[in-house]
Amino acid sequence: MALTGDLTDLPLTDLTQVLAHHTGTLDFDRAFHGRNLQLILERGRLRALFVDGFDIRDDSRLQDVVRTLATTASGAWEFHAMTITDALRHVDYILTDLLHHVTHPDIPDDHLPHPRTTFVPTRQADVPLELQSTWTTILPFVQQGASAHVLASNLSMSERDAQLLLYRLRAVNVIQPSRYTPENPTSPHRTRHVTPTSSHSPERPAANTAHPITRLLGALRRIVGARA
Repeated sequence: MALTGDLTDLPLTDLTQVLAHHTGTLDFDRAFHGRNLQLILERGRLRALFVDGFDIRDDSRLQDVVRTLATTASGAWEFHAMTITDALRHVDYILTDLLHHVTHPDIPDDHLPHPRTTFVPTRQADVPLELQSTWTTILPFVQQGASAHVLASNLSMSERDAQLLLYRLRAVNVIQPSRYTPENPTSPHRTRHVTPTSSHSPERPAANTAHPITRLLGALRRIVGARA
């Protein structure tokens, strides 16, 4: 059996579901920084990984390759069914679990953005494929400046999930912190209204600008004095 396709039409997470019960080689053309990848699969398990023919067994290096592949939006692939032997069983990962692990890492709380920190979009246009659907949902909020608290209040997600989402979007340079937050009473667009004054105005008000009560008392004194 041979299958071909492109990650544009079938993301890696969906492709692994399709191949979950098959054994063989899964090849990607220039999918890792311009280099070719080959995955040896055995009924949903990753048994070997090659980058341009070089065997990758180091755990952190292997996860880095798979993480990059998982965030690749396009790339031709070919799957060829075949029987594998122990000579190709170099590692043993459940591929779906590995993909979830590398795309949903455990981020320490102190690395997450503050729930009230507001983010706005950058000029970066390339949103990773696995984030595009979520990005479309939150974009109307982020365009106006949104925090994890705002997203959690308006969407069906916990505040921590919203923090994780903003963390991931910032990591790929899709969003950036806003200089001002909606809760800040000092808005950058707030206009200061200042009463204009003339440079020629005297330091003391003229007599005819005295308080009305003062003028009234003065008039009464003049009337009483005239009658006397």
